[in-house]
Amino acid sequence: MEEEKEENSKEFSLAHWRQVEIAKKVCDIFIEMLLGGAENILQRTMENLGIVPIPYSKISKRKKDVQELLGEYGFIFQPVNGIRTFFFNEDQSEQELWKTSWHEVGHVELGHKQESQLAEAEADFFMECAILLEANKEKIKEVLPMIRETKSA
Repeated sequence: MEEEKEENSKEFSLAHWRQVEIAKKVCDIFIEMLLGGAENILQRTMENLGIVPIPYSKISKRKKDVQELLGEYGFIFQPVNGIRTFFFNEDQSEQELWKTSWHEVGHVELGHKQESQLAEAEADFFMECAILLEANKEKIKEVLPMIRETKSA
């Protein structure tokens, strides 16, 4: 499934202007969170978006509509009363769960309402940008004073 997902999104190439838009959105999220003192950017972003993570093991066997959607990684429901439910497979590795979570946050941040090849490619690119920034979070923190100056000017 992951290989198939990666194949599909690689076949669908995003326009450069769209990549820049998505990368800017991810950078804005990280800068805002870091300026606000957030340590766990993924968790704080999910909280701000009203995303409630629930492991597959907590889904009732009687909920056939949800059980049918269970895939290898996870999925997110459109909001109900401002809450988005993010069901995830807790058996995946920590790194895969991290990728899955950022991918699903990408769908929400980018306003996706339905699945499509474009939506998957955009969410994958969002996730790749977020992972890159997360890996360099300490370096970004070093330049926060300059970012603060720029934002206040």
